[in-house]
Amino acid sequence: LTKPDSLFENTATVSIRGNKVTVSDRNNFKMVFEVEPGTVSTRFTDTKITASNADPTNGSIVDPGTEEPIVVSVLDAGPMDLQIGANEGQIMSVRIPKVTPQTLGVDKVNIGTADGAQKAITLLDNAINEVSAIRSKLGAYQNRLEHSISNLDVTAENMTESLSRIEDVDMAEEMAEYTQKNVLSQAGVSMLAQANMRPQNVLALLQQ
Repeated sequence: LTKPDSLFENTATVSIRGNKVTVSDRNNFKMVFEVEPGTVSTRFTDTKITASNADPTNGSIVDPGTEEPIVVSVLDAGPMDLQIGANEGQIMSVRIPKVTPQTLGVDKVNIGTADGAQKAITLLDNAINEVSAIRSKLGAYQNRLEHSISNLDVTAENMTESLSRIEDVDMAEEMAEYTQKNVLSQAGVSMLAQANMRPQNVLALLQQ
């Protein structure tokens, strides 16, 4: 099993229950892939896997530490909903279509005749256009994910800096500054009250 940052660099456990595929490492870090019911097709590629490696209770297969990788393939898994933001509803739906000669319509191309070769040109042009459209869509998905990752990295950095400022604050210095500001504020209120009393005193003298 391969994963960026070497999360599964030694051993890992792969288990499949219904439409969920769970990958766990020895530190209990888990990655769960959920796909639509009825669209999952899985296959394991490892010549060293035997029945003795499988857990009869849940069907999990544990890598015994061999060099050969375990490959779990989910074919035609349908759309995936990715949480790309910190708030509820910030979800991006990703649909990766199945691209095969059959889906592209080029599985029965026959160039043995002139007529077949002419039809093959049209079929191949259509297939190229479809693949280009799929690549454009995947590129858009990648751009959105990279943008989301960049924003989340900035948010995490700001949160870390804010937490550091809160934890590193000098309480004695902050309380002294707070007391000073509070005294100045009360003095300002007192002066404003005295200034408001002067017109009233003048009015009282005139009334006498």
